[in-house]
Amino acid sequence: MRFSPEAEKVLLNYSWPGNVRELRNMIEQTVLLSRDSVIAPEQLSLLTGLIKMNQVDRQKENMDRFPLPLQGISLEKVERDFVLQALEQTSWNVTQAAKLLGLTRDTLRYRMDKYKLEPSSSQ
Repeated sequence: MRFSPEAEKVLLNYSWPGNVRELRNMIEQTVLLSRDSVIAPEQLSLLTGLIKMNQVDRQKENMDRFPLPLQGISLEKVERDFVLQALEQTSWNVTQAAKLLGLTRDTLRYRMDKYKLEPSSSQ
């Protein structure tokens, strides 16, 4: 018997608060109740924490993603809008805006020049 790659991922991502005993007991129960030679994530439902945690991880992944409209977008417009929002949010403090965007100050200055953004352009 072996675990599918998906089941391995679930097992590796679980914090195992019961330590090795919890892991051993779960594997024993799963092996005894499994009819297949490959153990899938669904078969790990003996530990509801595993499944719930996996669902929470998927939800977090989806929350970190921006939906792409079916009609598409202009990446330059999105970038310009984010730069402008960060600048407005920080009262045009370039250093703070760069931190918000995960950029260096020089990179943000480059983008400000590229999109011709100045404090008066937001009005």
